[in-house]
Amino acid sequence: MTTEQEIQNLKEQVANLEVMVKNLTSGYASTHINRIQMSTDTAAKWEKTNRACKPGELIVVIKANGHVAIKMNRETTDSLYNDIPVLWDEDVASTLANAMTDAKAAAETAKQSAASATESVTKTEAAAKSINDKTLLATMDGLVIKLNAQDNGIDVATATKEENANG
Repeated sequence: MTTEQEIQNLKEQVANLEVMVKNLTSGYASTHINRIQMSTDTAAKWEKTNRACKPGELIVVIKANGHVAIKMNRETTDSLYNDIPVLWDEDVASTLANAMTDAKAAAETAKQSAASATESVTKTEAAAKSINDKTLLATMDGLVIKLNAQDNGIDVATATKEENANG
């Protein structure tokens, strides 16, 4: 015969089972029990079958060139493979990495070109200044003969004490 205590324990177990069944049927379990589902196949097979993928499902796609792309169903319901956007693609990542390397090299080349251009501008400005200045050709007997680059003429003037001393 069953005791009153055993009957009470069985009633509690039944009540607990009823709560669990209620939670499972109301969707409680699907929001608190997580599972990672990942599917892998070739791109050709995925595109041909275009099967439905579960919400949150990761799809690993092996492309014809052997590289990998990853898709993920970010919807709250099943979605067809062909409707799911690509999350990451090895070819795109490689292209972006190469473009970044090329951009860094181009930036370095541009920086070096800018430095060379600045140096050339400085030298050109110095040369232009010396051309714009009158260039001393000769000093003799108190006279100075200078080339005047502004009017392409030759200027003859009385020498200063300093020009006579240097001449």
